[in-house]
Amino acid sequence: MNQTQSGPGKPDILLVDDTPANLQLLAGMLKGRGYKTRPVPSGRLAIQAALCEPPDLILLDIYMPEMNGFEVCQSLKADEKLKDIPVIFISALNEVLDKVKAFAVGGVDYITKPFQFDEVQARVDTHLKLRRLQAELEQHNRQLGKLVQTQVKKISDTQMALIFALAKLAESRDDDSGMHLERVQAFCKKLAEGLAKRSRFGRQVDAKFVENIFYASPLHDIGKVAIPDRIILKPGKLTPEEFEVMKTHVARGAEKLEAVQRQFPGNALLDMGIAIARFHHEK
Repeated sequence: MNQTQSGPGKPDILLVDDTPANLQLLAGMLKGRGYKTRPVPSGRLAIQAALCEPPDLILLDIYMPEMNGFEVCQSLKADEKLKDIPVIFISALNEVLDKVKAFAVGGVDYITKPFQFDEVQARVDTHLKLRRLQAELEQHNRQLGKLVQTQVKKISDTQMALIFALAKLAESRDDDSGMHLERVQAFCKKLAEGLAKRSRFGRQVDAKFVENIFYASPLHDIGKVAIPDRIILKPGKLTPEEFEVMKTHVARGAEKLEAVQRQFPGNALLDMGIAIARFHHEK
């Protein structure tokens, strides 16, 4: 027998019919072909059995007392744990409207009684195979998603390292404090996290905002690379004229980052860096 189940071992099929003879017939035939069968005589018991141990596939009668097959299928499809289990209706009802309703409530196939067992097996095999392929595809997509996340993180980490290295280069021309950029990062993150807890800023200051301000804050003095050495490296107090030149580093830094932004529009990290570079001396 072909291995068509979605999990290890024999395919597990839940049989639901209020007629014992029908259950016995189907269970015997399917067991003879290597399936694991669980026959239940009512819709409510079927739902309980499925919740206890989700099957690979369900063969479901329609005309049953208390809870008919349509209602059972709707209940199954409404449950997150059970909604993906394929349901094949097997019923003496052969009107087109009955079949349309069966598909509308979530059934994947419809077999009319009296049935030929070869037909039942063919349809069971087909839907078990589809179920297995769907599970394999979902697993593949999850693995692909994780791989993409890993690659994106690597790229992001590289970008952050380059940004920090560039900021460090600017700092090296005027570094008389040590670990200045690291402290700025830590303080910005703490302040942003504090703002996020206040309802006034909750929508604007989200987790992404906190991340962006942490990584963009080292760019605040990037404009100092444009300040002449005679001013940036001057050991004594600056003259008023020299101080005016020093103050231009905020605009120059923002302009340099805006040039990069034109190449990469819509980058939230760059937007944050431009704002920080331009306004970090404002009161």
